[in-house]
Amino acid sequence: MLREFHRVTRDTVIVSLWVDGNFKSWRRKRLEKRRAARGGNENQNRFVVARHTIEAEFAEAGFEIIGAQDFLPGYAMWRVYTLRKTS
Repeated sequence: MLREFHRVTRDTVIVSLWVDGNFKSWRRKRLEKRRAARGGNENQNRFVVARHTIEAEFAEAGFEIIGAQDFLPGYAMWRVYTLRKTS
């Protein structure tokens, strides 16, 4: 998907997603472990991405990060990246 963004964008892209490294992602991971231990099913429609992984994928797809804003820093999982197309 990032390569397609790179192909069709003129200059910048804004991407919003859930990232780890905050209180809510820690809580969610703990809850999912408890559900799995009880034999419950996983919620497959929500994904928490490791920050270093997604930022490496941005670079691999040809974007540089020009800004990142957290919704409630340190607490909420939502992060908005502003990416600029390179070459």
